[in-house]
Amino acid sequence: MSRLTGLELAEAFSDFVNGSNSHEHEEFIKGFNRQHRTLQQSMMRTMMAVVENCAQPDYGRDARNQATHDLAKTLVKGYKDSISRDFAAQHFDGKATESDEKYIASEHCVPSKSLGFV
Repeated sequence: MSRLTGLELAEAFSDFVNGSNSHEHEEFIKGFNRQHRTLQQSMMRTMMAVVENCAQPDYGRDARNQATHDLAKTLVKGYKDSISRDFAAQHFDGKATESDEKYIASEHCVPSKSLGFV
């Protein structure tokens, strides 16, 4: 099997979910779990980048995928809220600093960038 391009992989994944059932989804998850741990990290980073993309205000949506956008926004916000709480816990007054908040609001504070490279 030759290596798929990103576009080909997206098409193959679309073909997979179009008509697949919960058993096939479980097989996919089991297959993910069998991958090398470093590859799991890279795969998760890519999936989180997809979530971040879906959360963007300019993400193309209509009634058919509005729930995807809404969930993605909630996940990214929850991640940032968690980071804010972690920063606040490190300070005597229990509040994140201005520089902490600036980082949290930046494009660098997103789930995909928190998954370091091994």
